[in-house]
Amino acid sequence: MATAWRIVSPRYSTEILSGIGAARYPGRWNRPGEQLIYTAGAQSLALLERLVYMISPFPEMTIGAITLPNKYIETLDLAESEVPDLLADRNTSQQIGSGWITSNHSAALAVPSVHIHPTNWTKEPNILINPLHPDFKRAKLTNTFTFKYDHRLQK
Repeated sequence: MATAWRIVSPRYSTEILSGIGAARYPGRWNRPGEQLIYTAGAQSLALLERLVYMISPFPEMTIGAITLPNKYIETLDLAESEVPDLLADRNTSQQIGSGWITSNHSAALAVPSVHIHPTNWTKEPNILINPLHPDFKRAKLTNTFTFKYDHRLQK
């Protein structure tokens, strides 16, 4: 069983498993209108992913722990040497993510993070979850808790 982590503003804590935010504000792996849940394979990576969008002062946040059986998570077939170019070209990563969403091949897809060195991305990936996939029902929000950033991160 895999645990994926998502950090959101408390006002969106009821939408942790919706994918609506990504449909409104597309990210690295999806285009406008495509529902997608961006998560990370570790709390620390979820924090890094969230930090790039934060403004000071840092607010209180909600962390959600989402479990999903490993068999429903596909890993992007990507050589280490391909990772830097892929992450540098948002159009390519969006094309890959959109293709995966449209294919409905799996409920979740492990992908590299721009914050992790290419040699290690499969050990600490971002995990995209498709809330419209039939196996999405296997994903469970098992815990949520309040989190305040260390004030030193504001520097």
